Amino acid sequence: MARKKTSILLVNAKLAISQRLREVRLELFGFHGSALLASKLNLPARTWYNYEAGVTVPGEVLLAFVVLTGVSPTWILRGEGPRYSTEIPRDVEFSQRDFSRYAGYRSRDSAVPHLLTVDTSSLDMEAIDAPEVAQAV
Repeated sequence: MARKKTSILLVNAKLAISQRLREVRLELFGFHGSALLASKLNLPARTWYNYEAGVTVPGEVLLAFVVLTGVSPTWILRGEGPRYSTEIPRDVEFSQRDFSRYAGYRSRDSAVPHLLTVDTSSLDMEAIDAPEVAQAV
């Protein structure tokens, strides 16, 4: 039996999440900080590289990333609202510790402007959650 084709909506959503993960990693850990971030998440560096390339990120890894970096879960998933929550963990040793960047930060103030951005505002989140139902309509 052939494998079911992945919905283009799901593929675009995964790419958008992976790009936002990379933006935060670049901002907080620097260009060569993937291995450091991966070690703080108790992951092999190659696994983190795969997540940034678009491989599905497990929920527990996303939650650990949110706790570690202080990034807003809504911003990671949808690209909406402030990039960082108001409470940032102070015990994490980032490559560049400048906490002034968290005050009123908005997602359109990208620290990494050269990255391709994917607009997820038009995605039908219900279709992503239940692709079989959306395709049957």
